[in-house]
Amino acid sequence: MDRFADQTILLIKGFNGKHDDTLWGSRLKSLVYNCGVDILDLEGTSMSFLLEEGFCDVTYDFTAGSREFDACFKIDDIFQSLRNAWIMCCIQRLMGLKVEMTPSVFAYSMLYPYTDNYLDHSSASEAEKNQLNQRFRRRLAGENLIAESLLENRLFRLVGIIEEQYPRRQFPMVYEGLLGIQTAQERSVQQLDKRGGRSSKLSGSDILDISIEKGGCSVLADG
Repeated sequence: MDRFADQTILLIKGFNGKHDDTLWGSRLKSLVYNCGVDILDLEGTSMSFLLEEGFCDVTYDFTAGSREFDACFKIDDIFQSLRNAWIMCCIQRLMGLKVEMTPSVFAYSMLYPYTDNYLDHSSASEAEKNQLNQRFRRRLAGENLIAESLLENRLFRLVGIIEEQYPRRQFPMVYEGLLGIQTAQERSVQQLDKRGGRSSKLSGSDILDISIEKGGCSVLADG
């Protein structure tokens, strides 16, 4: 699996952003096929799903879309986002929906590399992290805030993309799920000390509790 991850990252690095890049698409399908056969031991209809029913198209569309949205988006962040998009593909399949890169799947998958990286970084003070969390929570709750930084601009635009596909009045549970993740995100800041390392104030069980809450909310929002 590590080899597959490394090869995927190398493939993403080689993506040139052109929508007619058939060679890149062929390499992606070859990589997915090798992963399915060698690692997941798949065959038949399962391989058909990976290769023909949207999975590769989602990977291609997401990689192109992330570069278009933010030309400075890092390779590791694209891969982190892709993993969530792939989970959404599986959920679409289980629900009998067309496997595709919808605007909300793209926006939701893009959100958390931005927030995770900022909140985990030691260069931002605790006060700055708390301010971002508070303002992001207000935007998730539906307030039309004016972005005060480049990061906020990107986060607020992504929330706007979700709102376009899922209007708040018709789909309130979408935003309840996002707010649940945000609550867990705010708690996760407690895990770090001022230098970005693990806080000595929390026990192992406290950290486990926070991590499970955040992961569980993410799975709920995926659905």
